Amino acid sequence: MASPRRLLPLAALLVLIPGSMAWAQPQSGASSAAAAISEAVQDGSNPYRPPSAPNPNDKSNASYEDQRRARCDQLLQDINDTSRKRTYKSPGTATTNAQGEAVPKLERDKTLKRLQQSYRDNCS
Repeated sequence: MASPRRLLPLAALLVLIPGSMAWAQPQSGASSAAAAISEAVQDGSNPYRPPSAPNPNDKSNASYEDQRRARCDQLLQDINDTSRKRTYKSPGTATTNAQGEAVPKLERDKTLKRLQQSYRDNCS
């Protein structure tokens, strides 16, 4: 017969196996839904397929070209309607200098530059 000292690890193993089996049982309620989602994520399955965006490099898509041409025409019209003179605007409240006088903040209006850059980026 085996010594009690050799049977001790075997007895401990027999006690722990049923306890670990309880953890492997499926849950119920909200936790089972979370488990199902977790399994789906681990399996890598995803039933959702987003619609494909129009390819700007595909020149056969006439509607895309028409929309692009219309946007470029509108940008060109906006550039032509914008004044070429330098204009300045005040972005907010004035700053107080060391003498306590209010000095207005001024920024150059960059509308024309933005329109021109947008035209170069999208229409050239």
